[in-house]
Formats: sequence, C-alpha cells, structure tokens
Amino acid sequence: MSSSTVRKGQQYCCTDGDTSVWQVFVVSTDPSGILHARLYDVERPYELKTLTCSLLEDPRRYRLLSDGSGSGVATQAIHAKLPRRRAPRLSSAA
Repeated sequence: MSSSTVRKGQQYCCTDGDTSVWQVFVVSTDPSGILHARLYDVERPYELKTLTCSLLEDPRRYRLLSDGSGSGVATQAIHAKLPRRRAPRLSSAA
C-alpha cells in the first residue's frame, strides 16, 4: 500500500489555468492498493471526479490550496440540492 498526504477537506486547483477549486471528500484504496481521492467542484458541487492521489500530489498537475483545516477557499461543507424533475401533466380532456 502506498502512502499519501491527501486528506478529506483539502482543496486543490489545476495548474493548467482552470480556475475550479476541487475539494476532497473521500480517500479510498482500490483492490490493487492504489489510493484514490473523490473530489467535488466547490462552486458546482454536482461536478465530481476521481483521481489517484499520486496525480493530485504532482505539482505539475495540481496545487494544494488548503490543507482542510478551515483556512481555504471554502471552509464549510457544501451540500448540493439538485432540482427535482417534475412529472408531466396529463391533460384531462374527456
């Protein structure tokens, strides 16, 4: 099993110019022993992605913005409430 410094609550941004801030909400190990982080976009919490922790720790690809101690861009958990799709109305033409 590999070691990693990626932890829940940390925030990262891409170094390629994308301005999105991604926050870790789950760190898990796959059956092969590879650590993965599940992240959500702080501004659009319904946008999710899963990356290997080694990719997140690569300074050429991602930059750590916050260590999860409450000093980052978004300091509180974000809970997305997605709109419900309405059922179609049936006309009552008789």
